[in-house]
Amino acid sequence: MRLQFSGTSGDINLPIGGMVTPNLALHGTLIGWVTSSPEIKICDGRCETGSTNDLDFSLSGFGSGLTYYFMPSNFYVSESICAAQLILTYDNVSADSDYGPAFDITAGKEWWVSDSWGLGVAGGFGYHSVSDPDISSNWSGPSFGVRFSATYN
Repeated sequence: MRLQFSGTSGDINLPIGGMVTPNLALHGTLIGWVTSSPEIKICDGRCETGSTNDLDFSLSGFGSGLTYYFMPSNFYVSESICAAQLILTYDNVSADSDYGPAFDITAGKEWWVSDSWGLGVAGGFGYHSVSDPDISSNWSGPSFGVRFSATYN
């Protein structure tokens, strides 16, 4: 049997670090997303779709990464490798997965709005694969996001 969750979610990628060379930053990263009342597709030979009212599905993680800026255009590419956990909440009862690997790749463009601040927009792609102590297979899958960025330098 295969479960597939989909829907609109809130997404965050918070890198905190510093420049190690003029165009390269090293950072610790916090990642996460949450989707409320996602659509669920259950496939076991054939697929059925249903709604999931009162269900929240979220991921949170921490790790490290690198960001490279292509100057002078201020385009950037960032990657982070994290330990992540999925949390499923239904009717105020939560179930947590074990921690497992997750990665995030972000590409974006920033514009300097002052001597120290850049603001921009980015697209992100993530993938996670975490185990659950109650089932034999991993919870795994992709996530996609549009992000606004703010950089202090």
